[in-house]
Amino acid sequence: MKPFLGLQGLLLLLSFMKTCADDWSAIRLRCANHWFYLRIKATVFPNIFMEPDEVFLGFGCPVTTVWPNDVYDFTYPTYACGIVNKVLYDITLLQTKLTYISKNASLRAEMGLSCVLHSRYPLFCEAESRGDFTGNPPEWAVDMRVRRDDQAVPTVPPNFAI
Repeated sequence: MKPFLGLQGLLLLLSFMKTCADDWSAIRLRCANHWFYLRIKATVFPNIFMEPDEVFLGFGCPVTTVWPNDVYDFTYPTYACGIVNKVLYDITLLQTKLTYISKNASLRAEMGLSCVLHSRYPLFCEAESRGDFTGNPPEWAVDMRVRRDDQAVPTVPPNFAI
């Protein structure tokens, strides 16, 4: 019985990899210094329709918005849900996972998610939601600006002593 479940999980993983390679509109990932935004279709896994209470981000964070056209949004701060932040110089790597746990069967699937941020200065992100809210998810307009604060860089008085 256990080998059969393992084979079933492997087939689900392989079919998911094919779906992701064929349909890039099934998933959308955006991140900023303080926000992690994921939009998925309920059919991101082939032949499976996920209910909103069967899919989680990271360590059990539920769907934050359910759209009538079977699109689910996850919007969380980068420090929530077990999102791992790895910083190296001016690059930040955000890592988490999407987990599907079926209510009616013993199916379970996970997909790793990563997002890379390049930043030399602190970014201030202003996001605006644009949509008709009649069932179509809004598009996000994001304005990223670099703010240079004069006090951020310490001033060193010139040394005129020779």
